[in-house]
Amino acid sequence: EDGYKASHSLKLELPSENFDRVSQAIDAGVNADAGISFINFELSPELQSQKKAEALELASKDAKLKAEAVASGFGKNIGNLVSVQVSDFGYYPWSIYSSRGDGLSIAEDASLAKEAVESIVPSDQAVTGRVSATYKIR
Repeated sequence: EDGYKASHSLKLELPSENFDRVSQAIDAGVNADAGISFINFELSPELQSQKKAEALELASKDAKLKAEAVASGFGKNIGNLVSVQVSDFGYYPWSIYSSRGDGLSIAEDASLAKEAVESIVPSDQAVTGRVSATYKIR
């Protein structure tokens, strides 16, 4: 034995309407002697872009509302928009299972993964945007 080990990774993506096939995919992997590294629920790239745009639009409206409130507190109005800075966009996939890697067999790991998938409770996930806007005050 020369101390080298080869490994391969495969990423399987299933649309949410095929959620009922996750257990079948786990079984197929186990039958092929494949281990499971993790199972995530993620937005598609298209939906992620859509939600990012929505979050940033809402953050922009909120920045303007705050600027108007501050100006009003000083008895002033906001004038022209001087600058905008987008400082943050947050979206993190929902990880429902990660292999513990503590010596479990492939079958034991798969059993835990299927158990995690079967015990999912739907919940809201956050997509956030942060915008800073600078206005002239008049």
